[in-house]
Amino acid sequence: MITHYFDSERRGPFASYCADNAHIWKLYIEHGKVSDDELANILNSDLDPLLIFVSSVFTSHNDQQRMISVQAGLFSAILSAFLIQVRQGLQEDPQDTTNSLLKILIQNQHNTTGPPIPLTTPHFKPTSSSRWVNGLWFSSLIFSLMSALGASLAKGWVMQYASAGSGSNWRDACSRHCRFTGIKRWRLTVIIQCLPLLIHTAFFLFSAGLVILLREDDVGISGVILALVIVVASLYIGSTLHPVFSSDSPFRTPVSSFITWIIVRPIATPQAFPPPTSDAMKAQALAWLLTESADSKVIEVSVRAIAGLPANARVQDELYQSSVMDILSRGLSECMKRSGNPTRLSSYLYAILHLVQTGPSNLLDTSTGFALISLIKPGGPLHVLDNLERGIHEVALCVKARIILLHLDSSHSETGLFNVDIPVLLKSHLQPHIRQLLLEIHLLGNISTGVMTGSAQTETFLDMLRSSNGKIRNNGHEQLLKVANSGLYIVH
Repeated sequence: MITHYFDSERRGPFASYCADNAHIWKLYIEHGKVSDDELANILNSDLDPLLIFVSSVFTSHNDQQRMISVQAGLFSAILSAFLIQVRQGLQEDPQDTTNSLLKILIQNQHNTTGPPIPLTTPHFKPTSSSRWVNGLWFSSLIFSLMSALGASLAKGWVMQYASAGSGSNWRDACSRHCRFTGIKRWRLTVIIQCLPLLIHTAFFLFSAGLVILLREDDVGISGVILALVIVVASLYIGSTLHPVFSSDSPFRTPVSSFITWIIVRPIATPQAFPPPTSDAMKAQALAWLLTESADSKVIEVSVRAIAGLPANARVQDELYQSSVMDILSRGLSECMKRSGNPTRLSSYLYAILHLVQTGPSNLLDTSTGFALISLIKPGGPLHVLDNLERGIHEVALCVKARIILLHLDSSHSETGLFNVDIPVLLKSHLQPHIRQLLLEIHLLGNISTGVMTGSAQTETFLDMLRSSNGKIRNNGHEQLLKVANSGLYIVH
């Protein structure tokens, strides 16, 4: 177990910015509260029209609820009135039985020659159309009640999410981040957006039953109603499919959002959630704050907090899930051009260092991989490092060396970097965390022969760190740290 690598003196100058009591968590909670309220308002606006409660049973307590109840209860009230009438078609009418018996009695009175007709009635059997109408309309009622139940449950879920209290430490921020990640992981927003499908289904079931009912009474009226239903269904299908082919279409239904989501972002297995005490969760929270905030001060503090995280593969994996690299790349370019704030430049370098601990094989196909390679290409901010001051130069050199080793898979174009610069720096007096970073690069570069390593060992490390399997990358990184921290590795 590598404990001394995570000591504060080996975490770099920004470790305090991501401590459990750091100021960044208060900023995170404040920004998260604004975002949570906005999301809750959006979800509630989708849920309010679905609150279907029969006004005779439920009484509203304010004008807004009364308006929602009356408006939403209209469909159920109309449907219930129709059901009361058509449900009689499933039961034997006593009046029909009485009429049949009276008819038999009258026939027996006039029948003076033959045997009397027995006083029996034929077995009652509902008509096929009556069974279809009742089945469709009762199904419609169930769907409408399901939408009411789903909306009321979802209201509670949204209320629990939006009821986060204030706080100023990591524990409070962690609690908020768990709720936020849970909404994304279990796709609560998608579920709420799909709830209107229930009431839409109820409407078309009711329309189908109405057409069948009217067909028994008048074919002409039934045909007119059927034509209207076909027109409505065509408009519904058209407004559903139009956004799929035109991204700027204002005609949308819940189905169109679902279809677009399936086509653009196929349903995937929910992402594993990191343990609440892990630095990976801190990386998730900081990445969210960095990408969501437009405040320059919040962005700067977020970058410093990311720079203070432990440099390991698990933190890197979490930072890959967002557009962190684009923000860091732009910020680093600005710092290199102005070169007036060494602390700011150093924070961006340490933050980017978290994205180059390993080099998964599919990284170059992503925007993060493209941004990393652009840093060291001609014209990139890390292409020439001669003008950087001591302390910053070493960190920038480590970032560049890791990109070359793990992402370009070639160190021949920078032989001076691995054969001269790094060995010379390792023989000078360095801060512990900088020496640690250079030792890892030296070990991976396999420039000198160490007691505990050779070319085969180094190739194994590189293969593990470039693996597409996250577990293999994590194990390779831990083994690399173990060798570099063992004290047995000799630099010649």
